[in-house]
Amino acid sequence: EHGCIADYSNGGTDIDLVAPGGGSDGYFTDVGCDPGGRAGRGIVQLTLIGARHTKLGLAARDGTSMASPQVAAAAAAVIASGVIGKKPTPAAVQLRLQRTARDLGPKGRDLRYGYGLVDLAAATRPSTPAPAKSPAPAKSSG
Repeated sequence: EHGCIADYSNGGTDIDLVAPGGGSDGYFTDVGCDPGGRAGRGIVQLTLIGARHTKLGLAARDGTSMASPQVAAAAAAVIASGVIGKKPTPAAVQLRLQRTARDLGPKGRDLRYGYGLVDLAAATRPSTPAPAKSPAPAKSSG
């Protein structure tokens, strides 16, 4: 929410992407990270609520369990959009998400944000085709 990863986030060489998981931001001095002392909001989901968890309702939660479904949903949207073909491979979907992620933290891939924040709009946006060559001007006869 504030351009920072949360204090519960994982990091390291296996991080490819990050997604909103809600809750408090970590205290990092990364470029663009500005929590300003404000707590991040939770991710609202339809879940079991109440003391005995017997009623279905909306509740705000936070954690990696809230972030990972967003990446899975983005992958499904890329496939459904057909933006990278009718039957893209898992590797092609992963590459699309990585190439369209919003870079956070140090420029380029890093150990905290991977390739960056998953960006559903960018991932499902059709690529702009290269401009067609204009026909050669007609030669004048005269």
